[in-house]
Parts: sequence; C-alpha cells; structure tokens
Amino acid sequence: MLGAAAASALAGDVEVKDAWVRGTVSGQQATGAFLEITSKSGAALVGVVSPAAGVSEIHEMKMDGGIMKMRAVERLALPAGTPVHLAPGGYHVMLLNLKQPLKRVIRYR
Repeated sequence: MLGAAAASALAGDVEVKDAWVRGTVSGQQATGAFLEITSKSGAALVGVVSPAAGVSEIHEMKMDGGIMKMRAVERLALPAGTPVHLAPGGYHVMLLNLKQPLKRVIRYR
C-alpha cells in the first residue's frame, strides 16, 4: 500500500477529464463510467473504487471471432503524456452491485 505522500504525488501526475456515468433505471444493477485519463510521467490504472457500487472494475470491450466481448482487466497502461479514453465500446469502468439508480452525471470538464 502506498503512503499518503506517495499517493498524493501520484495523484498529481494524473489528470482526469470528461468523466461521466451512464444513467440507470430502478432495479438495474450495473452501468459504465467513462473518462479521459492522462499520466504526465506514465503509469497504470490498476483499480477503481466508487461509493455508488459494491464492485468497480476496469473492463475492455473488443471483437473476438466476430463477436463483441467484455472482460475485466487487471491493468490499463497510461503512457506518458498520452490521453487514454475510457469510452463506450472500449475500455471503461464497470460499476456493479449498484446501491441505487444513477443519473447521468458529468463531473469533470
């Protein structure tokens, strides 16, 4: 586990833009969250946490034998200075076991 000083330094290295979550309806237990993330010096996204979900995972959507498939990934590379887009149909944050319905929310611009 990182110490507070190390975590603060790393957080300053990462910029998040245009974060939003796909809204849900009553009873829906999962949704996706999307954003653009850039690391100034290069890093990796290895986990996510949300107070809105019991489980949060980094997911990838890709074609496999002509079929679009989704799977959890343990690590998402953040090359130095290169924006990484987490968007519908590609990498995204999957929010599972939602604690309540969510409205589409844009937090960063």
